[in-house]
Amino acid sequence: MIEGRVLFVNTSCQLAAADIGGGRALVFELPADAQIDIGDRLERLVSRYQKVKTNCLNATKHNEIHIQVLASPMPVRVARFVVEPGCLEGSLSKVA
Repeated sequence: MIEGRVLFVNTSCQLAAADIGGGRALVFELPADAQIDIGDRLERLVSRYQKVKTNCLNATKHNEIHIQVLASPMPVRVARFVVEPGCLEGSLSKVA
């Protein structure tokens, strides 16, 4: 299990990404009632996709949250593209 720091949060689609070091990040799905903010330190993260939700500890807020990691670690720039609202639309408008 690994640790990470939350970099991006998108509450409208319940996605977040955590920096796990080395320029890599994990993207995960959050429950609707999760209390998570940019900068929170997460512990007990799994480093790959899992079909079931796993428990992870938000060490900053001292509570446990149930998340589902959606992919193996990816570059932070890709994680931002996946999570942040408007990233996809902004990139596509540059192409057009």
